[in-house]
Amino acid sequence: MKTRAVLNRIKWDAKLKKQKGDFNITFIHRGVPNDEKTINYEQITQVLASWFIYKDETGEEIQIPFHRILNIKNTKRNTYLYLKSHHTEEDEFFKNVPPDVVPE
Repeated sequence: MKTRAVLNRIKWDAKLKKQKGDFNITFIHRGVPNDEKTINYEQITQVLASWFIYKDETGEEIQIPFHRILNIKNTKRNTYLYLKSHHTEEDEFFKNVPPDVVPE
């Protein structure tokens, strides 16, 4: 599943959007330690065609292209929805999500 589809599913799915705070996104961010930054999904203000925008700790809006996303993780369940080195097909991904997370 593509990163945009995962982010939009969390944003719009009736059950998942109630759990937005359970999801962290790690991406390449030049100039920070290890060139990686992790944010909580609730910091995201927009999901657009090729990138997303989030507000950092100072309130500044930062634009990140999807190709920089390394992983999207459900921290409560300790599972990855997306790993850059391992793309999952939508049907396969949601088949493995517990039924209380994804509506039928």
